Amino acid sequence: MNIAHILAYRVSAINGAMASTGWGLFQLAWVFMLTDRVQEVYGWSRDELVLLAMGYILVIGIFHFFFSRGFEDFSYVVNRGELDTYLLRPIDTQFLVSTLRIRITNIVRISLGLGSMIWWITYRQLPVTFEGVIMFVILALIGIVVIFSFWFFFSSLLIWYPNLNNLSDFLYTFNGFARFPVEMMLRTGNIILYLLVPLMLVVTVPVKALFWEFNPTYIFILCISAASLFVLSRMFWKFALRSYTSVG
Repeated sequence: MNIAHILAYRVSAINGAMASTGWGLFQLAWVFMLTDRVQEVYGWSRDELVLLAMGYILVIGIFHFFFSRGFEDFSYVVNRGELDTYLLRPIDTQFLVSTLRIRITNIVRISLGLGSMIWWITYRQLPVTFEGVIMFVILALIGIVVIFSFWFFFSSLLIWYPNLNNLSDFLYTFNGFARFPVEMMLRTGNIILYLLVPLMLVVTVPVKALFWEFNPTYIFILCISAASLFVLSRMFWKFALRSYTSVG
């Protein structure tokens, strides 16, 4: 279905691929300009900061590939009464709503993030081990669960307010926190911003794991946040469905 959509709207697919590439290149340009004269920021070396930006491209690209299109269309699904058919299907509705429509063009961003990371590690001859790569993959997947749960919790509000079709635009801004070192947020001393720490651990913890550098506290917060947010988002989704009124 998604491939058929791309074939039917080729110009839109090309524009999407170009936009994904542009955002990825912007992230790389941003970090290279930042580290041109500053070799260390909040305890992060230049190589680590560059990999943080590249890891952000990869992790966020994977999230957008599988989930963001479904979240963007959710308000239309509720408004048009399509949610009725989803609820009747023999598959978990939460999974179906978030993955029915994927963004295939984001394979470009994923390739850019993964390719640039491999190139930078090889070019700089960084001490990255196979075990570090495995830990990066595991922790990155846990981080994606954090983002998914965060998005789904707020998207469940569309059951009550289906006209909030720009809610996904609001959620996109929160993804940007994942490209900064978590130490930067902690040094602000703002208690309210501390609530965003789980989002800032989504990429920082996996990147540190590449160098086999582990902060047990950060890993614990990331894992607990992923589990608790997923359960909370699912409970909130079930609660929201009680207020859903079928178009029939």
